[in-house]
Amino acid sequence: MSTEEDYSKLPLEDRLVHKIWKVRLGAYDELSDNFAKSAGENDTCFAAYLSNPSLFKKIAGDSNVVAQESGIAVINNFLQYCGPNACLKIRSQVVAPLVEKGLASSRAGSKSKTIEALHLLIELDEPTPVIEEITPYLKHRLPKLVAGTANALYELLKSFGTNTIDPKFILPHLPKLFSHADKKVRIEATNIAIELYKWMGKSIEALLLNDLKVVQQKELSAEFEKLGDVRPQQTRLLRSQQEQLSRYQNQNNNKGNGENQDDDDVNMTESGSSEADPFDLVAPTDVLSKIPASLPIQIKSSKWKERKEILEEIQPLFKELKYKLDDYSEFIKTMAKCMKDVNLQVVQLAAEITDSLAKGLRSDFNKYLPLIFVPVLERTKEKKPQVLDPLLNLLDTMFKYSSLSITLEDTIGVLQKSKIPKVKEEVHKFLTKCLSKTPVIPTQGEIEMIMNQSIKTSADSQAPVRNAAQETIGTLMKVVGERPLNQYMDKFDDIKRKKIKEFFEKAEVSVKPTSAVSNNAAKRAPTGKPVGKKPPSRNPLSGNPRLSIDKISPPPTVGIESGLKKKNMASIPSKREASSPLKRNDVSLKSSRGLTSMVINKSHNGSSLTSKLENVAFNSNFSAISVEELKELEQLRTEKQSWVKQKQELQNSLEISSQEKKLLQTEMESFKLRYQQLVDETTGINLKLKSKDTQISRLIVDYEKSQQTLFDLQEKYSQLQKSKNSISRMSMPSTSQLAMNFSSTPKFSNLDKSKRNSTLGIMTKSGGGFGQPIAFSKQHSRPSHSPTPPSNHSPNQESGLPSNTKSLANDINTGVGKLTIEEKENTGISRNKSSSFRNDPRPTGLNTDNDEEWKRANEVTINLKARIEKMKYRSRNI
Repeated sequence: MSTEEDYSKLPLEDRLVHKIWKVRLGAYDELSDNFAKSAGENDTCFAAYLSNPSLFKKIAGDSNVVAQESGIAVINNFLQYCGPNACLKIRSQVVAPLVEKGLASSRAGSKSKTIEALHLLIELDEPTPVIEEITPYLKHRLPKLVAGTANALYELLKSFGTNTIDPKFILPHLPKLFSHADKKVRIEATNIAIELYKWMGKSIEALLLNDLKVVQQKELSAEFEKLGDVRPQQTRLLRSQQEQLSRYQNQNNNKGNGENQDDDDVNMTESGSSEADPFDLVAPTDVLSKIPASLPIQIKSSKWKERKEILEEIQPLFKELKYKLDDYSEFIKTMAKCMKDVNLQVVQLAAEITDSLAKGLRSDFNKYLPLIFVPVLERTKEKKPQVLDPLLNLLDTMFKYSSLSITLEDTIGVLQKSKIPKVKEEVHKFLTKCLSKTPVIPTQGEIEMIMNQSIKTSADSQAPVRNAAQETIGTLMKVVGERPLNQYMDKFDDIKRKKIKEFFEKAEVSVKPTSAVSNNAAKRAPTGKPVGKKPPSRNPLSGNPRLSIDKISPPPTVGIESGLKKKNMASIPSKREASSPLKRNDVSLKSSRGLTSMVINKSHNGSSLTSKLENVAFNSNFSAISVEELKELEQLRTEKQSWVKQKQELQNSLEISSQEKKLLQTEMESFKLRYQQLVDETTGINLKLKSKDTQISRLIVDYEKSQQTLFDLQEKYSQLQKSKNSISRMSMPSTSQLAMNFSSTPKFSNLDKSKRNSTLGIMTKSGGGFGQPIAFSKQHSRPSHSPTPPSNHSPNQESGLPSNTKSLANDINTGVGKLTIEEKENTGISRNKSSSFRNDPRPTGLNTDNDEEWKRANEVTINLKARIEKMKYRSRNI
């Protein structure tokens, strides 16, 4: 047998990528030991691997499960002993293979080590990049991998909490996990939801339960109730948090004072147990693009059903928690118009929609308050609860995300203008609610506005209005104290003062004007007799709770405190010379910080700044600071306050200008779009006009051609008519010649008068053409003995014919002059009673000549008729 090859002689880098898994396994174990034996994070053993992070991608995705487990251990040791540098180098390389191979592994050791590696990747830097790379695997097609990824996220949340790991990356995936076909996936989803509830509290219910099935909602609600108010603690800290905690502990140990340490621990505990705001965890929704463009048109409809239907159509769009920051000016103006609608359902829907939008925008809704706040206050005249309640809810929402100073002016303006008792009552109730919830004490100007209007309203003839105004005064007294309102109480009678006092005692307010001052003063107060105690005569405004700390800025301490310390060290009162040095140092230390504390006490006692500083300088032996300097200091503070006020005004004006600029830009874009549309429409119209002009010119040309063709045809037709007439004249014998032919016949004179007057069918010209049959009717013939008028032009007279022959010729001429035209249908010539000539026993010469003439005339007529028909057919086709 051949001996096995000794792979241990190969370099470690070659064995790490060897094709035999046992060789790789041994290399992993050796490398892990090398990392564990390193001297520090900057040890030389890490350098080669920091420059080759892709090696750890191959190690994490090892094809052999046994070698893979050891490979994950190598990654853990590398992260643990090399520190943040290792995390930054290999994080992008190892997260994907760790999730795909490690979390889906069948070995429990591989899973646990993978989760530990993910913990280290988060701990050494920040959690967001790791969580963003893990969450896509929650959509994987393999249930085993989905369940493993969900379990890893649960462990990470359990260790770091929602204060470190942002839950907004996990929450969108939970509904799909709860609807997954695999039971293990649904169990892990339940574990994640319960862990989120521990950290976030009831806010998770609003974000999650609405997207689940009813059964799952009940199950989760039952699990949430079992937890109660339990709040977890963060078991693992980030490296940055560990350094911060260590620094605080060192500072507290150096001072030897445990007060700050306790405060820091309390702060950490509070931050770990604070509930998350659902508003910060959801992505904003673009609702403005989903609103129909026909909304402004339908709102102006004269039919209330159309106005109501369009509001019902858009109401489901406003069910989100957060909306995208956009320009809602036109939409708010539309809702403000709806507040004045005569239909109550329209008012109700508009109030509910605006309330949802205000909750989704929060403080960003303040810019739209001038558009809708007053219409809502004026609409509180309604008495029906289904309309009044949405209006009051909208008012509460608008005040919640604004302040008393923003809404007070419009509120007082409505009270001054309105004459409706219901409006006055509801507005006073709203003002009372604002005073009870405001966290800031009203200014003197705001107090005067409220009191002046409340005094007028308390004299109203309606009892509900009077009571509402008196409740407002009582609540205001609870906020600012009794003394600032004493000057106004003389204007009320005893009954009203008694009611105001009752409202004052019942009122519950949020502002606590003296609590912060008293706490700070208690911390700074010395255990012994206070230095420089002020005489009572110097405190005429003692106990005034209207002045707060934040309204008095602390004095500059660099020059003043140094002067104070120098004075304390140089001149100490003689009565204190016998005191111990420790006590003198203590007094000096407190005196050096006493100026700031006295200034704060000024806010508690209510005395003026100048008198207070004079007392400090006199009673505390601070003679180094003159009264002039103190007055100058007060003047500087006054100027600073005016500058701060000017700065705030300029910022407000700048914000207003920016909003106007945005509105103008929006209008400019709309105008540009409209202009482009008009240009396109004009271009289209011009193209249509050009095409019409082209068509008209073509039609004109065709018309001229048709006119020319018609003119040519008319000329051809007239020429044909002329040729037709000439042919007819040439082919038809005259009546005089016909009469002479008859008279020259020997036997014609012997014919009976009846036969001579018989009808002869001949063709003659009729209507400018041949083909019309002509008949000699008997009724036009005359008897032979009737006198014949003489004719000067008769050819019979010129020929010198006998008398009987002349009379026959006259009879024939008279008959020809009285010919009638009878049109036959199928024949060109009709010869009525011509058979009498053929059958008549006379010489055949006359009949033969007549038949030939009739035949020639018939042929000519037929030819002419055929040519005329052809011409008519051609003219119709043209």
